[in-house]
Amino acid sequence: MVHSLIFTALLSLPAQEAISQDTTADIESIIFAGKAPQYQQECSDGDMASCVLLGYITLKGLDVEVDHVEALRLFEMACAGNNMGGCHNVAQMHNHGRGTEQNPVEANRFWRTACEGGFLQGCLSLGASYEDGRGVSQDFDEAIRLYNLACTGRYGNGCAFLGLMYFNGRGVERDYKEAARYHSRGCAFNSPLACARIGYLYEQGLGVEVNTEAAFTFYEKSCDLNASIGCYLLAFAYGRGIGIDKNDERGLHFLRKSCELGDDGACELAASVSEAIDE
Repeated sequence: MVHSLIFTALLSLPAQEAISQDTTADIESIIFAGKAPQYQQECSDGDMASCVLLGYITLKGLDVEVDHVEALRLFEMACAGNNMGGCHNVAQMHNHGRGTEQNPVEANRFWRTACEGGFLQGCLSLGASYEDGRGVSQDFDEAIRLYNLACTGRYGNGCAFLGLMYFNGRGVERDYKEAARYHSRGCAFNSPLACARIGYLYEQGLGVEVNTEAAFTFYEKSCDLNASIGCYLLAFAYGRGIGIDKNDERGLHFLRKSCELGDDGACELAASVSEAIDE
């Protein structure tokens, strides 16, 4: 099935690239409209959280001009002020080469600072570096330790990445039951990736009994959490009648939502499905 191929592709992404799939709807322009003056004043007054927010809108060009160098400066200021979200964002800038040269070693240094400061997304990102061997020697045991730290702290993507290690047998024996357990836990902590994956495991009967109704429910939750992969799988559930009555119109609706969330393949498929429905 086409959606099986899409899901397999997601499972095979390098860990750092898979993190980037954890996207939400592009509503920032509404949320941050008119906020720049407020954040500028609060940052000047020493509010490091506002410096992070100001850096974010400067990075994205929301309500201000795009300026990666200034965004990095603001994130560094926040990090120096003991804001671990700022440290995580400094790492992201080094990782992607924004406002500075790309430097995975520096990225890992700041992710470690963020993780040790209790910012669990930093633990996840550092774990992904160890899994991929990016800027550090590849070390599955350390990746698992960091993912487990994030998962234990109720950061759902940590559970999702830990589950994927068990699914793929990376650093541990392949164990679909453990993969299902960690993905289920991650979904309970509102990780859209975990919800999509546990839904697929229920659909395929991997580590759990086949339960297409449960699969549909998890795809729906993943899509509700604005994951393009969740909406894509939900579209196929409607298109194939997986855990729900077949409904091409609803399938098309969720393909279009997946497209809006950044899945180019969903955009192309939505156009084809729309033509077929109209015929």
